[in-house]
Amino acid sequence: MKTKAFNPPMSVARLVDGYQDTTRTVNQEDSSDPGRIVGLGGKLNIRPPYQRNFVYEGGDLHEVLRTVSHGHPLGVMYWMKNADGGYEVLDGQQRIISIAQFVAEQRFSCGGLFGYAKDEVKTFGSLAAAEQQAIMNYQLLIYVCEGDDREREEWFKTINIKGKELSDQERRNAIYHGAWLDDAKERFSWNNCPGYRKGHPYISGAVKVNRQGYLQKAIEWAARGGGRAGQSGEAALTDYMAKHRNKKDAKALWSYFCAVIDWVEAVFPEYFPAMKSADWGELYHQHKDGKHEAKAKKYAARIKKLMADEDVSSKAGIYEYILTRHERHLNIRAFTDVDRQSVFARQNKKCNACNKPFALKKLQADHIRPWSENGPTILDNCQLLCTECHADKTTKQTRERKK
Repeated sequence: MKTKAFNPPMSVARLVDGYQDTTRTVNQEDSSDPGRIVGLGGKLNIRPPYQRNFVYEGGDLHEVLRTVSHGHPLGVMYWMKNADGGYEVLDGQQRIISIAQFVAEQRFSCGGLFGYAKDEVKTFGSLAAAEQQAIMNYQLLIYVCEGDDREREEWFKTINIKGKELSDQERRNAIYHGAWLDDAKERFSWNNCPGYRKGHPYISGAVKVNRQGYLQKAIEWAARGGGRAGQSGEAALTDYMAKHRNKKDAKALWSYFCAVIDWVEAVFPEYFPAMKSADWGELYHQHKDGKHEAKAKKYAARIKKLMADEDVSSKAGIYEYILTRHERHLNIRAFTDVDRQSVFARQNKKCNACNKPFALKKLQADHIRPWSENGPTILDNCQLLCTECHADKTTKQTRERKK
């Protein structure tokens, strides 16, 4: 990443030339037109799509203006140079908007400027001409960054270490923006957006729409279903965004997201809150072969029973168990250490199958009547088996279930 100081130095006068903020005049219900904030004669995009809709208020805002009026350094700001010769703000949005609202829009007054008392508030228009000129001549320390997408992403992470931390998807949005991302955000990034309305019953409440959580979830699902073999995590997400960034819309992303939810509702039509914690993207990717929809009624009866079973610790794992029949997904309640010690004494410190003596730590607690056959996790249904005997029993049970 190449970084160099803006030349000639940037004055407030140049910065606020042509300042325009249309974010307050657009229809807030229309997510397709969030408005723009521009300066520098229209060449500076002050709030690119990936930036938060956040501006300093109160003490922070006034401190910016007092710093400028006293001629003190305001801190380094970083802009990214675009291919069209314009710029967008990577870091410094709040400081720039605070200055522009005071100078260009005269939206508020501020105390403590130029040695005035803090209770002696002034608008920009009420300052003396020399004081106004001092603010307009104030020079901002701007560094301009140029580089490819990967360099830009690393730099964006570096300069956003301080302050309110960006989510991973907000950071990705800074790199892979364009028409595709604009359309994807319209579908997944706004309050009560189509993605939220479609998917919120099946997505954890910890996943926040306004922190780009639904957009990340949709990309995770689509990347898993159509990404490069062996890719996962960050590599899959960035690869998917890089591959699609120049497309005109995100219809394919939306279609895949809808396909996942539609499949869930077809296979598991009865809703339980535990469904919010299941990994539906992975389950759809692994089991979308069409054979499970016909078993929906049979699955529903099993699910009700499992939801009521106190031995099933992972209710969210019920759905993966239904599809795979692997009991490990249920996190079946284990026998306690007290249970193990009691049974160890009852069995005279021997394996209950081969009758050979073992230390307690070498024996495994086992349901005499298997849990899958309604055997409860209680002391009377517990036995201790050596590793070999326990493996033999498990193999025989698996063979019997397949008959």
